[in-house]
Amino acid sequence: MLQIVFSRLDYHLYSFDIDGREFQAPDPEVEYETEDATTTRLRDLKLGAASHFTYVYDFGDDWRHDVVVERRLPLPPEHGPDWSPRLLGGEGAAPPEDAGGAHGYALMLDALHDVEHPEHDDYRAWVGEQYDAERFDAWSLDHALALVVAWGGI
Repeated sequence: MLQIVFSRLDYHLYSFDIDGREFQAPDPEVEYETEDATTTRLRDLKLGAASHFTYVYDFGDDWRHDVVVERRLPLPPEHGPDWSPRLLGGEGAAPPEDAGGAHGYALMLDALHDVEHPEHDDYRAWVGEQYDAERFDAWSLDHALALVVAWGGI
């Protein structure tokens, strides 16, 4: 779900650090023991209100996300095969893949906001004319979650 709401294309390594346990997708190049992130469900970790964990995506760009569980809600009585997680809110667009981490993304935003910047045209061509760092598209992300559930991915 985090890959979807952060608009990640899932072509970089990632990890979760939860209570001192590290979870990653199986990879023969990992030099130390981790738990399998592809078979572990958040609901199985019994996280409660105020629990927190770190999600790191793209070890080169090093996108670090501190995730805090605000509260757990019971499933609605009508919970059934059509149930889907819901996105309740958010802010701004996700940085594009391979933006260079927080520092590279800040440089990109500076160039995009300044039409006189020497790299403005290159960045605009890369992210496209429609990219708006301030725009949060809740509808699209919420529906992407529903599609993943419908395809059996969550």
